Amino acid sequence: MRRALELARRAPFTSPNPKVGCVMVRDGRVVGEGYHEG
Repeated sequence: MRRALELARRAPFTSPNPKVGCVMVRDGRVVGEGYHEG
């Protein structure tokens, strides 16, 4: 969750949408991550 929040902070101004960060994990390993780039 901490990593997802860090990614969300990278997002530019996205109004009216919220800033979103995502980390995808499979079997305890990160397989993807990203954030809303507006």
